[in-house]
Amino acid sequence: MAQWLHAQGLQAGDRFAVLLENRVEILALAARQAGLYAAVLSTHLTPAEVAYIVLDCGARLLVASRKTLALIERYRVTHSQWVPTMFGRMLRVSEEVRRRYDLSSHRMALHAAVPCPVDAKRAMLDWWGDILMEYYAGSEGCGTTMINSNEWRQRPGSVGRPHPDFGEVPLAAVVLRPGAEVLARMKLPQRVVFVDALPRPETGKLLRRKLKERFRDGPQAGFVLRNS
Repeated sequence: MAQWLHAQGLQAGDRFAVLLENRVEILALAARQAGLYAAVLSTHLTPAEVAYIVLDCGARLLVASRKTLALIERYRVTHSQWVPTMFGRMLRVSEEVRRRYDLSSHRMALHAAVPCPVDAKRAMLDWWGDILMEYYAGSEGCGTTMINSNEWRQRPGSVGRPHPDFGEVPLAAVVLRPGAEVLARMKLPQRVVFVDALPRPETGKLLRRKLKERFRDGPQAGFVLRNS
């Protein structure tokens, strides 16, 4: 890899940018061996933000990587874990290209984090077969539920109101306070609604389920901050 970077015209001391899904991968090591500086960018950034960072750091090369299917085929992966957004992005690859990869080693694909859109899960089952296992767990480990592919086919769907790409639609319930700071764009919810108070028990912990129950039937409440 270090030799490949040099072959692109980079010299010791030059900079290049890496666009990966929150992973440095092997390029960071290759950069070190080649005497280069790597700027690792989040794939959640907008094109304008990527362009700004690439120009600001003086990068002479930008590397993007989408090798999921090729890696499953190459390393004969048997078990994997996903979030619905990954499914949506793989499904955007044309069916002709997707069918070229040998995924026969794949025995189980776990997924969680957010509800999976029904259409996306159906498409994944049609593609990968009944190897998907969906689970839902409390953040404090107080309980876990699981549903296999056959059970899901009998009752399609899961908790929440699925978004076509990200699962649930983020909504912020806000109690106004002076001196609030502006959030980075990637941290902004899609919608914001102002409330007089947030539901909390005597312990002071936020009862998110109460908020979900309140706004589940009115997903268009509040104001739009950003589009999907």
